[in-house]
Amino acid sequence: WSVGLRTPSGPEVLFQLAETLNERRGAEPRLTVSTINPDCPDQVDSALIEQTRTLLQHSLALDDAALGAMLSSFLTRWRLWPNEDYIELDTVTRQLRAGHPVRLAPTARIALLKGEQLFVNGERIECPSELALSLSRERSLSAEWLDHEQALDQLLEAAAIMPFRGPSVVR
Repeated sequence: WSVGLRTPSGPEVLFQLAETLNERRGAEPRLTVSTINPDCPDQVDSALIEQTRTLLQHSLALDDAALGAMLSSFLTRWRLWPNEDYIELDTVTRQLRAGHPVRLAPTARIALLKGEQLFVNGERIECPSELALSLSRERSLSAEWLDHEQALDQLLEAAAIMPFRGPSVVR
């Protein structure tokens, strides 16, 4: 039975969006108080409300690439059950060189942004789109990943690789 706990609500997505926007480093517009009514200096008038609306619309005007990256990262780490097992990069590369399967952890979450950019457990993994698609379909790593050591390291850092069961390959 699903009770909807694995997908975020609108306010939760908005919270993530606010965090993402807050991380931007730039000269973002700010509210300005242009006139103050001396009879009621603390009044929030319609001009300030409209200025706030304009400021929020400007802040929400993300292009598809920025919004897609934020959403892919957020959804793949949303209520993620962490994998506590640490695996060494050398162990993974030995397994792959020996032709043994290296599978993703059952807890690993994947998102493909436009079929090209791979996100796993909240992290963008730098790899060719063919490998990203293969990982999404098979949930296991092939020997082709040996040419992308940085991506393997990213997967390990994201705790996305399943611990090996049984004997592992020894040099």
